[in-house]
Amino acid sequence: MADVRQGNRPVIGATVSALIERPMDSNNVTYPAMEIELQDNGSGADNIKNDGIYARYFTHYTGKGRYSVKCQVVGTEDTKVNEGFITSKKSIPMTPGTPMCCGGDTVNANSKLSSTGNFSRQSAAGSFQIPIDIDPDLDVTPPSRVLDLSGKASDDAIILEFTAPGDDLDSLTPAKLFLIKYSESASNLTGENFNDDVFNTEISLDDLLPGSVLTPPNGGKTFQINLDRTLFEEQIQYNFALKTQDKANNTSPVSNIARVYLSPPDLSASTNMVPSFGIVLCISSIGYLLKAY
Repeated sequence: MADVRQGNRPVIGATVSALIERPMDSNNVTYPAMEIELQDNGSGADNIKNDGIYARYFTHYTGKGRYSVKCQVVGTEDTKVNEGFITSKKSIPMTPGTPMCCGGDTVNANSKLSSTGNFSRQSAAGSFQIPIDIDPDLDVTPPSRVLDLSGKASDDAIILEFTAPGDDLDSLTPAKLFLIKYSESASNLTGENFNDDVFNTEISLDDLLPGSVLTPPNGGKTFQINLDRTLFEEQIQYNFALKTQDKANNTSPVSNIARVYLSPPDLSASTNMVPSFGIVLCISSIGYLLKAY
């Protein structure tokens, strides 16, 4: 991960990349250095959005040996300093109540943001050692757990949205499929209960409105699914959760729970109104501190 700050204030909206130099494999085959872009989006390896901490899982191991890491941070006119944060160690918003974990976003409507202007910084981020041989062609890494699943209701749909994981954790390569389920009880979707179809129901293509699909996009993309509201009863709270499966049939942990309550339609409202919308092995050794500039 990379902690990017101006003084003690988090810098958000920067482009942060890590260059990893990799050792030869067991057959003495050499591999080029690999560059990955770190994210501050509250998904995958990054727990909290817009806190100035950029992270990404690294899974492209070539074998036993030393992996060296360099980090680069580039800012533009769109890069901001979040002045609502007041300590160098904790993400504290100006207004209490901002969600601070597991897919939460530290920026709210009252956050004070100022532009950094254009800048570029580089730093050597050290190295880490892998003590065992690894077969780079063997896929044993599942997609990452979805942390930011959310749901809301419109007049004709239940809308689910989340950041898509990749084939391996939060890689860019798309996964094979999403397994999405719902239940009136959240406990029916946690742990081993998720796999029990007695008390929960799996979403199928027949449940989607036209234009919606269940095909996973590239990792890191925001994904939206529109479910046909007429398939659900009114005045009930539904709980939704999902797992992601990759092409080697590795499966992610169960996501967070998204809750959607279906209110009965307001019959007094005009029909012309606009509808209202009810450590895994990774490059954790990277440490980069952007000083005041």
